[in-house]
Amino acid sequence: RSMSKRACPSAVDSPLPKQPRSEDTSPATCVRPHGRVMLDVGGVRFVSSRASLECASTYFRSLLERWDERADEPIFIDADADAMQVLLSYMRLGTLTLPQQDEGLCVRVLLHAEYFGMDALLAQVKGRAYVHMHPDDARLDDARSAAAAFDDEVGSLADAIEKKVLPQHFFAPPPKPPARTVKALLPAPAGYRALFTAGNFDYGETRDEIDPELVVDSESLPVVAFALVEFGNGTQAVDALVQRDLASTTSFSAMTAGDAHPETKSHLVFASGYTGELDAHHTHWVLIAPQAAGQILPIPPGTVRGLWKTPAFTTDDVGKTVTVTGDSVSVGGQVRKVEWDDAPPQNVTDKLITSVSEKDTHGRELVSLRGGSTFMRPFLQQGEQMQADLAFSEVQPGQGGNAQMDTRFFLPMAGPGQYGSSGERTFLSDARNVGFGKMVFKGFVGATRQ
Repeated sequence: RSMSKRACPSAVDSPLPKQPRSEDTSPATCVRPHGRVMLDVGGVRFVSSRASLECASTYFRSLLERWDERADEPIFIDADADAMQVLLSYMRLGTLTLPQQDEGLCVRVLLHAEYFGMDALLAQVKGRAYVHMHPDDARLDDARSAAAAFDDEVGSLADAIEKKVLPQHFFAPPPKPPARTVKALLPAPAGYRALFTAGNFDYGETRDEIDPELVVDSESLPVVAFALVEFGNGTQAVDALVQRDLASTTSFSAMTAGDAHPETKSHLVFASGYTGELDAHHTHWVLIAPQAAGQILPIPPGTVRGLWKTPAFTTDDVGKTVTVTGDSVSVGGQVRKVEWDDAPPQNVTDKLITSVSEKDTHGRELVSLRGGSTFMRPFLQQGEQMQADLAFSEVQPGQGGNAQMDTRFFLPMAGPGQYGSSGERTFLSDARNVGFGKMVFKGFVGATRQ
């Protein structure tokens, strides 16, 4: 670094063109009113005041103590003129303005400031950089403490420049990109729904993560629109904009003003951010395409009938012990005669019942025992049972090709009207979900042909 110690900067931020020497023979104090100092910095002339130079720089304070004001020639400073212009501006205004787009000039300004002993400027730079590096540090209330903390962490000015800490951290960090930005929004065709669950999607349904034989709860919401989303890291993905429909409030909680978006007041949410109305918050979702409307067909009376029987286990048995011996089960000491669809389970002796009526992959209801084992729920041999005509069927093309057609059978039902309304409502209910007293759906009796 080649910098003559013959002189240095001031508060003037614009070069002064060379002027011809005056023939005036007045004393130097008249030639330089108010302590004016002329500098020659690498061939570029600057004018500043003695007070500005001495106040901001120990180098100039020492230099000007030996300066002969009667000398006509400017003080030569072997330094970078562009850097000097920035430093002189700081000396005049007390505020440092570094050119963020010119890293090389910023570095030269800092190195010149160190050479000229401009400690206040460097403390300001280091303190501001430390604030940007550690915005939550308690020492930031005091600029000197922040500068000292900077030195403790980074080291010398040369170290800070070499590590790219300065001048980079002098400037405020750019604002973080938003967590996500919607790049495009496309209205969803009617019928698309998002299916949410906390389990897995398996066997065409929502299944338990640990025991795929068990069906777990799910929730389905209509899709209003598809969104192309860009995340803060630059990656993109397709999300769905969903909203609960009014019918969901009959089974789940109300849609309140407190649930709405604070700004838009709407209940639209991204599917990726929807956790649901169930106790187990949803962890993922799949998009369900609209299905062709099934055809509802009336069934002549006596043609297809459903069978309802009394199950041998209910939720009242949870917490009791069970022992299975052929067609007899002992539940909490009470013996019940049962009938099994399959062979009776083996090695069930004084096992604790943990749950009843969860379904396996075939829709059969299960009795779960401590330790994770299960068996199909049997029916009471002498329990109540009944048959009923199935009134309607819904037929849809299945996934098994032309050899199979998905079919559901329905019963006409009546129930309470919507909340706040009077009277009953009528509806068709899937026979498998209909119960009569303690009786549950067992299966189909078959078709009677004339």
